[in-house]
Amino acid sequence: MLLRTLHKLTAVLAVAGTAHAYKQLAPEELQHLLSDGYSSAARQNFDPKNTTGLLAPILRVRLPGTKESAEVRAHFRDFFEQSPALASGTDGSSSWEVEEDNFYDTTPVPPVQGGDVNVSFTNLAAVRDPPGTRPGDVGRLTLVAHYDSKREPVGFIGAIDSAFPCALILQVLANLDAALTRKWQTSADGDNHIRGLQVLLLDGEEALKDWTATDSIYGARHMARTWDEQTGDYGVTTQRKSRLDAIDLFLLLDLLGTAAPNIPSYYKHTDWAHVHLDRLQRLIRGESTKAKSENTRDNKKNGQKKASVDKAEDGWFARPGKFFMGGKIGDDHLPFHNFGVPILHLIPVPFPHVWHTIEDDADHLDMPTMVEWAQIMTVFVAEYMELSGYLV
Repeated sequence: MLLRTLHKLTAVLAVAGTAHAYKQLAPEELQHLLSDGYSSAARQNFDPKNTTGLLAPILRVRLPGTKESAEVRAHFRDFFEQSPALASGTDGSSSWEVEEDNFYDTTPVPPVQGGDVNVSFTNLAAVRDPPGTRPGDVGRLTLVAHYDSKREPVGFIGAIDSAFPCALILQVLANLDAALTRKWQTSADGDNHIRGLQVLLLDGEEALKDWTATDSIYGARHMARTWDEQTGDYGVTTQRKSRLDAIDLFLLLDLLGTAAPNIPSYYKHTDWAHVHLDRLQRLIRGESTKAKSENTRDNKKNGQKKASVDKAEDGWFARPGKFFMGGKIGDDHLPFHNFGVPILHLIPVPFPHVWHTIEDDADHLDMPTMVEWAQIMTVFVAEYMELSGYLV
C-alpha cells in the first residue's frame, strides 16, 4: 500500500509543472464574467424559492438510499442532460459523460428509523474531456461537494453542508460550458498538458451515528479505492496509470454560503491555487468598487456607500497558509489525499455557527456571498482551463 501510494505521488509530481500552467483573463474578459447578466443568473439560480433554479431542488432532507436522495440526484442529471455541451457533442466538440457509482455499505444505524443498515450509496461523476483524447493523457480539474444531508437533527437540510456548494458547482459549469465548447471546437491544442473538467457529487459524507473512520465519507472512501484500481483506459503509453492519477486538482467545497468566511490554505503543494483565489477576489472587488464609484460619482450619499464598500474589503482567503491544519479536518478529500491526489480544500475555519444545527437552512444563506462565490469560482475555473480568448 505504501509503495503504491508513493508511486502515485511521484506520478502526480511528475506532471505538476505543467499542471500549474494557468492563463489569466484579459481585463475585458473579467468584466464580461462580472457583468449583470451573470450575476442575475446566479441570483435566480440560488433563490431558495425558485423551484426551477439550481439550489432550491437540493434544499431538502436527502439521506442516503432514500427517495429524496434519488430525486436530488435526478436534478443533477437533468442539469447535465440540458447542458449545451451535450447537445453540441454530436459535432465532435465533446460532451459531458455522466455516470453513477452505486454501492452498499453497512452503517451503525439506518438512515431512516425502521430502515436497513445495509445502505445504498450513490456517487455521481460527470466528465468532459477534449475531443479525440485518451483518458490517460488528460489531467482533470475536479470540482467536488457532497450532496447527502445529516441524519440528526431530524429535518436537517444542510444548506451550507452542502446544498449550496453543489449548486455553486453547477452554476460555474453553466457559466463556462459554451466557452469550453468554443475552445475545443476551434483550437488546435498543442499543450503538453491536456486539461479536462470533472465533477464529483459524493454521497454519504455525513456520519450516520458518530464520526469514525468507518462511519463517515462513505462515498469518498469507495470512489478513491475504486478509481485507484480503475486502470482499463490507462497504461504504459499514457501519463496517468489510473483514473485517480488523472485528477490534477481535487477542489473540495464545503460549508459555504454564509457571510464573511475565513478560508486558510491547508496544503503547501496547492497553495499556488489559494494565492490565485485571493488575487481574484481582490480583482473582482476592485472591479465592483470601480463600477459603484462610477455610478455614484455625483451622488451626495457617496460617503455612506463608500463606507459599506470598505467594510466588505476583508478577504476570505486567509494568508499566509496554515499547512499544519492539512488533513486534520475530516472531509471527503482524505481518502484521495492518502493516495497522493493534490487537494485544494475550501472550507472555512471556524465553521459557520449554523454547522450541524437545524438552523443550517435557506434562511441563513447570504445571497451577496453566494453570488460572489459564483464570480470567484467562475473566473478561477476559466483561468485554470485557459479559456481566455473564448469567453466573449
